[in-house]
Amino acid sequence: MLKRGSFVDVSERAIVSLLGSESLDLLQRISTNDVAKLNTDGSVQTVLANEKGRIVDVVSVLHHGGEGLLVVGQSTDPLILKQWIEKYVIMENITVRVLTNKFKHLMVYDSTQDIGGLIRPLHLSDCRVFEETFGSVKLVHVLATMEVLDAAIRWLQDVGFVQSEVSDYEEFRVRHGIPGFPSELSASYNPLEAGLLHLVSFTKGCYIGQEVVARLDTYKKVQRRLVRLKMTELPERLPEGIYHGPEEWGSITSAVRLRDSHECLGLGYVKTGSETSHEGLHFLNGKNEIKLVIDSQVIWAT
Repeated sequence: MLKRGSFVDVSERAIVSLLGSESLDLLQRISTNDVAKLNTDGSVQTVLANEKGRIVDVVSVLHHGGEGLLVVGQSTDPLILKQWIEKYVIMENITVRVLTNKFKHLMVYDSTQDIGGLIRPLHLSDCRVFEETFGSVKLVHVLATMEVLDAAIRWLQDVGFVQSEVSDYEEFRVRHGIPGFPSELSASYNPLEAGLLHLVSFTKGCYIGQEVVARLDTYKKVQRRLVRLKMTELPERLPEGIYHGPEEWGSITSAVRLRDSHECLGLGYVKTGSETSHEGLHFLNGKNEIKLVIDSQVIWAT
């Protein structure tokens, strides 16, 4: 059988539902992207940001029957997602519920083909399919109830997808520069630093954090960029500081050892303007300086 790609169980990721006719308007006002363009069968990726323009979560929004919406996050604590949304429900008649335990969440990944085109024909009842895009990579998500989970897994296997471990996906993620929660996606960073420009609308009007994000973009004040890193050893801990001489230039946020070589790769944030390869960058393992090289290809969405 031709191997199409891999899928991994990410059922720990937060899922909440919003019920009420004003649910989409609310998300339009509190997230960075233009979710008003959401169509019946599609999904929209967007960022929930705080008042300082920092990342609370990166979510996908999709319809969930009638006046309902599903909001699927990167984080693993649905109460954070639920409470953040409820914070901005004032006069609206909107109910927010945690649905994480109602679904099994499978994520399908491969960098060489349009896997979405292979999976869209998955027409099982109680099963939702949506896509996320990070640069040239599409991640396809399958939300299945327990009743159809086995059928969904068999279908994926029958068309050539292989179930993998989280560690396998972690290597794929780092290789392809996909930011993860909470390593690269957290209140320590803003969407522009994390390479999420494609999830920010500059035409839809106000949202939480809009003034800060717009100012950073307009005046080119983004201080850090997410980059891919090469190294000979893994850091003993994460995050780990990146230094140029005695000066701290950023931090390593994710790191993996590649299974097909002795090379180690990582993701990290470095000062704007230093994204290209630079001599003298290192991190410390004990008293030892471990050389770092910034990949010549800057992360896809700077």
